[in-house]
Amino acid sequence: MRIEKIKLHNYRQYRDVEIPFYNEKLNICIGKMGIGKTNILNAINWCLYGEEPYLSMESKGLPILNLATIENSENVESRSIKIEIWVTTDDNQKIIFERKVRFLIYDGKIKNPVAAESPHFEVKISNKEGNFEIFKDEDAKPYIERFVPRGTKEFFFFDGERLDKYFREATAEKIKHSIFQICQMNLLEKVKENLENVIKDYKREAGKNNPEIDAKNKKLEDIRKSLKDCKSQISKVNEQIVIAKNKKEEYNEKLRGLPDTVKLQKRKNILQERKKEKEIYLDTKKDNKHDILFEIGKNLMLFESIKNSISIIEEKERKKEIPPTIDRNLLKHLLENNKCICGRQIEVGSQEEEKLNELLKGIKLSSFISRELLHMKNPLISIHDEIKQFKIKTKEITEEISRYQKELDDINTEISQIDNELGGFDIEKIRMWHQAYQDFEKIYSENHAKLIIFNGEKEGYLNDIENLENEIDNDIKKKKILEQIRCYHDFSKKAYNVLKNTKDTIMDEIRKEVAIETKRIFFDLMWKEKTFEDVTINEDYNISVTHVMGYECLGSISGGEREILALSFTLALHKISGFDSPIIIDRPLTMVSGESREYVAKIFLELALERQIMLLLTPDEFKDVRKFWSNDFCNFKEIRLVGEREVKLEAL
Repeated sequence: MRIEKIKLHNYRQYRDVEIPFYNEKLNICIGKMGIGKTNILNAINWCLYGEEPYLSMESKGLPILNLATIENSENVESRSIKIEIWVTTDDNQKIIFERKVRFLIYDGKIKNPVAAESPHFEVKISNKEGNFEIFKDEDAKPYIERFVPRGTKEFFFFDGERLDKYFREATAEKIKHSIFQICQMNLLEKVKENLENVIKDYKREAGKNNPEIDAKNKKLEDIRKSLKDCKSQISKVNEQIVIAKNKKEEYNEKLRGLPDTVKLQKRKNILQERKKEKEIYLDTKKDNKHDILFEIGKNLMLFESIKNSISIIEEKERKKEIPPTIDRNLLKHLLENNKCICGRQIEVGSQEEEKLNELLKGIKLSSFISRELLHMKNPLISIHDEIKQFKIKTKEITEEISRYQKELDDINTEISQIDNELGGFDIEKIRMWHQAYQDFEKIYSENHAKLIIFNGEKEGYLNDIENLENEIDNDIKKKKILEQIRCYHDFSKKAYNVLKNTKDTIMDEIRKEVAIETKRIFFDLMWKEKTFEDVTINEDYNISVTHVMGYECLGSISGGEREILALSFTLALHKISGFDSPIIIDRPLTMVSGESREYVAKIFLELALERQIMLLLTPDEFKDVRKFWSNDFCNFKEIRLVGEREVKLEAL
């Protein structure tokens, strides 16, 4: 199917505008930010589905009815919004999708738009005679599903940011859901659900005739409810994981090239604590050295005297002068009394007297002096030894002081380096970004842990359900009175299993086809021919891009490469599903820059030869790629402001 044109009447900025679409040409609309470019996407969605998914915060506060129309209305008047999408099928049948709604205007002003009637939707389809058949409201909806199904509209109408983020945010479940939606597997799923309900009904019917089966049915329902709750928790956890992953990447991008202020500040705090410790140690060692110098300094002045005194004492010891063998006073007392210590009389001139006089002459020091000299010896030797150890002690403590001083200098140097690294940055903002990154990292990890637990519970519930269903089936078979119910039940269950296996087989075959087609389109479009080796979607629906060197590189490819991958996946889905409706992209180059922007621009030109494509660009985006697009292959329209409330489309 091809869009011929879109007519917009009184829709937001568009009072009366017709947007033409061309085949085999790249359709391009250029408009400044805020002028209404994205509202073309909103208009298409509103016409087909009655919703505006891409409204800006500013537009959400404004009425959907054109403001100039409101201001130019007088008294009580009704004004309508109408959007028409004119489509041509491959066999040249004309289809017009139309949605309109009327509003009441009060005295040229309106605070809260109130519809005079509910939105009216209809589809007009031409017949062989050239006349149109009209289908309204519910009868018209099937034709939307044949054009662009509601569940798959995001694969036809989307913005450039989605193209860039799709495989950043995509989980295996999301890719599986995309394949499920685009390939209309919901029809099989609906039949499968209906068969599940039929089987449940037969089990309930059997339970009415057997209390044991009834009890097991109730238990089965409780487990199914628990399983449903568990799946809901898994879905929520997966959402949190995706949100946390995206936020991590967002803050990681903000922090790219910036210093890790949290880490640096933490390191600085540790260094400052160490600095205080080293300063205390250094001051203590300096005080110790000062005390040593003070104590030994006094003795240093007496070193020679101490040394001589020790020499004198040792000399007298060698000469046996000290300690004395006999007390001098005792000898004097014996000679004066002429008596031996044993009490015998000593004769004058006797040998005993001569011997005593000889001994008396040989003792030069008194016992008192001798004792004093001996008492002095050890302290003098100690002082002497301390003085001899002075150089060793001062050397050791000086080396310690030098070591602490060097460590302190190194700490001060590192603190200065950190201060220089942090200089000129908004440390508080960067700290908040780091904290936010860590918070989302924690959320990411915690939810991964929860996911493991919930998946374990899910497997447990599935096993319990399977075991209990087998028990109920066996109970039904044993009861002959339930023969008819058993036959119906068995037939329904066989049909369910066939349908489930068919669905699983089809999904797997489609997965393989989408993977092969995605890879083919990706390598057809990719300008880096020797960079990538493979693109796969495995049995768990995880998409993978392999570098020529063999490593997984999906997380590190550029914005342009991600956009080509997302386009390849989207086009593969279109081809496999058989849908050939137009693709409309708002800001397709917003996340692409430099050389990649040029390549992506050329790729859209090639794709336009195969299918209808419209790109909505800003003037800056258009300026960068204008040289690659000629009027022979492109249809250019510019959205221009007329007055303050209205825009027009003009050929460029």
